[in-house]
Amino acid sequence: MKIAVVAFVDFDQYSAAKSRVQLLARGLALRGHEVHVVLPIRYTSGPLYTVSEGLHVHWGISVRTDSIARSRLEGRLGLLLLVKRLCAARLDWLVLYNMGIEGVLMLAIASAYGVKVASEYCDVWSPPLAPNVYKWTRYLSHELGMKLISRHANLNIVISKFIEAKVTQIAPTRKTILIPQLVDCEKFRYDQSAALLCRNKWKIGSDFIIAYILSHYHYNGLRLLMSACALLASEGESFKLLISGAPSSYGECDDAVELVSYYNLSDRTILTGWIPLDEVIPTMCAANCLVLPKLNHIANLAAGPTVLAEYLAMGRPIVATRVGDISMYVHDEEDVLLCEPEIVSLANQIRRIIHDHALRQTLEFNARNAALKHFDYRIAGELLDLSLSQSLSIGPEIPGI
Repeated sequence: MKIAVVAFVDFDQYSAAKSRVQLLARGLALRGHEVHVVLPIRYTSGPLYTVSEGLHVHWGISVRTDSIARSRLEGRLGLLLLVKRLCAARLDWLVLYNMGIEGVLMLAIASAYGVKVASEYCDVWSPPLAPNVYKWTRYLSHELGMKLISRHANLNIVISKFIEAKVTQIAPTRKTILIPQLVDCEKFRYDQSAALLCRNKWKIGSDFIIAYILSHYHYNGLRLLMSACALLASEGESFKLLISGAPSSYGECDDAVELVSYYNLSDRTILTGWIPLDEVIPTMCAANCLVLPKLNHIANLAAGPTVLAEYLAMGRPIVATRVGDISMYVHDEEDVLLCEPEIVSLANQIRRIIHDHALRQTLEFNARNAALKHFDYRIAGELLDLSLSQSLSIGPEIPGI
């Protein structure tokens, strides 16, 4: 099959969105399909077409340094032209990644050329708290796009049970499949030499490291983790806390510097800021305990955390809050330690990992196996390949838009 995956992501910078698009596409390419990834803007220098890891990657334009707003407009136009060109060249499937209202026109183009459409949903938007025109526009675009596109797509792909229920309610007659968060288990794996390099870089030595390698959106629970670590410190536990990431302008975030000061953890905390992918994996390797302190928030009910798949693939001991779909894929005290999204529960589970060497060994072994079983992108490629092939042969045509 000839498949094009369309997304509004920066393909030259690591992010959960970029990772999911790339891994979904690579999973299909490994099944022998010709896969194109279509993007609006290339933010780094280079050609507007390249072949990478078996994928044909296209950009609409190179970024304009004089006007980001103009770049976005021209990028969208370039994207539409690429989609039209690919659809006209006997494309079998157009996959729209987490698309808002912009995807409706792409759906219409595909319909005109008899190309089937799959629509992927990996998060939902809640109404913004602040009266910000930009945020309200993005929210309404996402909601309207989901309602219109999911009803007309030949296949809907969702990342969680929460989104599955929402999409099924909107489009009950359309086939929907669940593909959870993904990871490349060959890339994300433990390396002792990388761990030592990371420890040397941050002058960690042999300290027990509790690591948080995640964005600082408030619903990711950085404040919760800091509170739990402050409790452990008050009880005399010995550890260092390594925090990566930085605040984002797209939503409410915790301020790591402020929290370190507030909880009096400055002598125990290492703040790395944003780190590139080639440093993410060594940082995970250096950790004795990886923590996923997600809060009970709609964002965490809707989106499966990519970092959970990456943590598991590293084969390190993990403490995760029992939120969203996490407990669907891992078992408490076998693959990870699960806790409630509250201070004492989180602190108690971290304390167990600090003191129980046998438990750490069990978790390390089982975590890797859980990643291979549930989240490896090759498994997702098989499932998506089967669904696309079946829908291509027997699925209904797209109704007129």
